[in-house]
Amino acid sequence: MNEVAARAVPGWRGRVAWERLRPAGWSVFDQCCVSALNFVSSWLLARSLPTAQFGTFALAYTGLMLVTGLQNAVIAQPHNVLAASWKDSRYTTFTTRLWGAQLLISLAGAALLAIAAAIANLIAHAHRFDIVFLLALVMVPWMAQEFVRRVLYTRAAARDAAFNDLLCFGGQLAGVLILVNSPVPGALTAKAALVVIGVASLLASIVGLVRLAGRGELQWGWGGFAGVWGAWREAWGFGRWLLAQNIVTWFGVNGNIWVVGALLGTHAVGVYRAVIHP
Repeated sequence: MNEVAARAVPGWRGRVAWERLRPAGWSVFDQCCVSALNFVSSWLLARSLPTAQFGTFALAYTGLMLVTGLQNAVIAQPHNVLAASWKDSRYTTFTTRLWGAQLLISLAGAALLAIAAAIANLIAHAHRFDIVFLLALVMVPWMAQEFVRRVLYTRAAARDAAFNDLLCFGGQLAGVLILVNSPVPGALTAKAALVVIGVASLLASIVGLVRLAGRGELQWGWGGFAGVWGAWREAWGFGRWLLAQNIVTWFGVNGNIWVVGALLGTHAVGVYRAVIHP
């Protein structure tokens, strides 16, 4: 229906305004849901975990926030800007190849983290850093889900992004509730909480990737290393200017928690994180 015909329909102005505002409404709903679900999950963990365990979990979670900031700088935000106006095969090819780059980067980061944890355990002659191994595993689906939601926002599919976040963070809250109310002694630990995050992120990322493929925005395949390298270089040309800013922002928000951990230990981190939790 062209604009002249549309004006003859009663209430057309309101409908046009609603169509323009609807994505913004879903975006607000998305952010509110994520914030609320994260708040409740963290509150339950702070109340239920031993203080040192909660401190360990808080340090691991801020690590996830760090990789999210890095990912957004070199993968997600470049996609939001560069691909927003692209159509059809160009958009699909770029998204698919950038997904390949995203997967390779997350797997490489997980491998480096696991190697670092193994070396730290050998030096400490203990299994004090086993949670870092788990963090390396969780990092891959966590970053995949973040990739999915960001790509959905490139095409202003705010409703799909909101439902994907609801599945992810709602699943995390459900898992935390199960652990908190479990009759099994010691079921709730920092490691168990990380497992919940990993499982919920994996489920949401699979659902999101299937949804992107169904929308024709992603192909099952990645186009080989040459295509992946080309897409990543294109994204890097834009994202490198964001990288330093995202790192500085992360340290401004979360760096103090790591300083407390380095100086005073995980027990102090647990107390500090519980006190400053909004």
